[in-house]
Amino acid sequence: FKGKAFVVPFDTYGLKDLQVLIRYHIGYEAKTAESDKRKEELCFIGKSKSILQILEQIELVNNTDIHILITGETGSGKTELARYIHNGSKRRDEPFVHINCAAIPDNLLESELFGYKKGAFTGAYSDKIGIFGSAGRGTVFLDEIGELPSYLQAKLLKVVDEKDYYPVGGTTPLRVDARIITATNTDLVKAVNEKRFREDLYYRLNTVQFHIPPLRERKEDIPELFSYFIEKQVKKNKTKKPQIEPLVYELIQEYSWPGNVRELQNLVERISFRKPDKITPALLPDSFFSAPRARIVRAAIKYWPLERVKQEYAKYIYKITGENKSKAARILNVDIKTMRKLLRSNVE
Repeated sequence: FKGKAFVVPFDTYGLKDLQVLIRYHIGYEAKTAESDKRKEELCFIGKSKSILQILEQIELVNNTDIHILITGETGSGKTELARYIHNGSKRRDEPFVHINCAAIPDNLLESELFGYKKGAFTGAYSDKIGIFGSAGRGTVFLDEIGELPSYLQAKLLKVVDEKDYYPVGGTTPLRVDARIITATNTDLVKAVNEKRFREDLYYRLNTVQFHIPPLRERKEDIPELFSYFIEKQVKKNKTKKPQIEPLVYELIQEYSWPGNVRELQNLVERISFRKPDKITPALLPDSFFSAPRARIVRAAIKYWPLERVKQEYAKYIYKITGENKSKAARILNVDIKTMRKLLRSNVE
């Protein structure tokens, strides 16, 4: 790959996964030679088995018009995956139109999706083209599809089945040529069982499903994502790329990332705002030091008193021994009374 190399842990990846990984990197190198806009949109990054499986499945469906449902927690990268699919499809040169169904009031959502005709309601002084009209032959990405009101679910079902729709106040159907990709962070099967989501619409949209695991379940992707967002900020701010202490990578992999990829991106943006020459653990928020081993690192960063460091280390040993005080005391070579004293702040 033009003098570049990447390391593959063969105890983690099989031959089939390796083939996908190689194709992925070849595709990545090819895309980096495209326009700046295309490079910016190539943001679905990862080497974990779960991500490789998604990339492999995309190869099978990307040049079809099959409907795709993307599931995953908030911030896991559903929008990025939808863009990635669009950019690799035959529709790549057509519009990618994104709408969050949960972010728009119900009384406005219909007009946003389907547009309206002049005079359809008070204030409709001219025709408006909705999302489906704006997309043309491109891709319509409906995020948070589980929040779509029931009456709009019926209209969307008509779009999926008959490839046309009526604008608000319209009497002539308009043709839909766009591909539809949907996403949700909720359990649509549960919503169907509770009669909050149409079963027929669910099965139409769920022809192929891609589930993005939360970042805490694919920790091997975190360093690559972190580096990717750093590079993006360096380019955006036209600054020198900072060095990154190896310990930073260890700490960000230990963190639970409740906000997933979006939280990681926000962290990089906050760090980059300070324009550091070197990224050290001291630049990480306190929330990154809640794990026992990470608290020991923070002790060194914050220059805690020796007694405080001893307490944190004792808690760490206690944790890794399965909260066995006697075993932890033996490892630390202290008596059980001293061990209890070291642990008294959060155990007893």
